[in-house]
Amino acid sequence: GKIIQEMQKETKTTIVIEEKGEFGVIDIVSVNKDGIDAALARIKGITTVPEIGQEYEGEVKNIQTFGAFVEFLPGKDGLLHISELAWERVNNVEDVLKVGDKIKVKLIEVDKKTGKFKLSHRVLLPKPEGYVERPQRERPERPERPNNNRPNNNRNNSERPKPQKPERPLDEDFYI
Repeated sequence: GKIIQEMQKETKTTIVIEEKGEFGVIDIVSVNKDGIDAALARIKGITTVPEIGQEYEGEVKNIQTFGAFVEFLPGKDGLLHISELAWERVNNVEDVLKVGDKIKVKLIEVDKKTGKFKLSHRVLLPKPEGYVERPQRERPERPERPNNNRPNNNRNNSERPKPQKPERPLDEDFYI
């Protein structure tokens, strides 16, 4: 609703979406072809399913100490971790990127549980001559631990430590 209304306003088009069976049919109407082309490009961007290994031209939307969030398709943001910015060490994301910057990224992973996108710019850059990858530490596989869908780390209420309230004498002047 809101996205389509915004798109209609920006492209000066009328967009009608109808469901026919398990498919959607989109009609775009405008007085000029440029508006139709712009709306069509945005709709394709929204409906595109990102593919691992695909390269995208993105825009930096937000910067954090650990990396930047890049919109690589309309409405789809991914994390560009600080370690994926360049082959050399980057100490501060803002030394390399600013909000609004355009940057070429590659989708390197989609988290299976959360659906979050992991991006890299580094893999698109030539590896420096003589660069040696740091060896990965051996990490044993850890079995997943059940949490019984409890937000309190699997403790029941009787195991939770109770805060001690200090006893205080009644102050007769307190009551009126």
